[in-house]
Parts: sequence; C-alpha cells; structure tokens
Amino acid sequence: MGNPAPDFTVQDADRKVSLGDLRGQVVVLNFWATWCAPCVEEMPS
Repeated sequence: MGNPAPDFTVQDADRKVSLGDLRGQVVVLNFWATWCAPCVEEMPS
C-alpha cells in the first residue's frame, strides 16, 4: 500500500485489460483460490 502497482495485463471475459488502462481510477483486486472455502462462497454458481 502506498506505492504504485506494477503494470500488468489480465484477460477479461471479452478483452485484455491493463492496469495502466485504469490509471486514475480506484482498482480493487480480489485474490481468491478454489481451495479457499470463503472464496468459493463468493463465486456465483
């Protein structure tokens, strides 16, 4: 926190999104895993 995040790109449902594309906007990253029961509860069926 408090430091700029390195730029990275991820595949969205229909396009690639770069963190740089979102510059100036609030970005929330939600990390989850399939072995994490509370994480699985967050995901739609």
